[in-house]
Amino acid sequence: MKKFAFLILFLGCNLSFGQTAEEVNKVLDQLQKSGAFSAEQIEATKKEMSKMSEKDYENLLKKAHSKSLDPEFVKKTKELMNAK
Repeated sequence: MKKFAFLILFLGCNLSFGQTAEEVNKVLDQLQKSGAFSAEQIEATKKEMSKMSEKDYENLLKKAHSKSLDPEFVKKTKELMNAK
């Protein structure tokens, strides 16, 4: 669950509001291809996201976007991505 939460926050920081599930899935596929996340992590994220209501999804992206404005969070995210 911790990895899922991180991946969702990462997505929220890198996506704009109003993206469709199909667009998000394309971004997830790109993240997997780049090696940023494993196939298992991506599939788990897709599964969890498919269970979310539209309202929950929007709220999650709003929270993630607000985290993207936090310099400390951005720094930590970059460190975690580079540590892979």
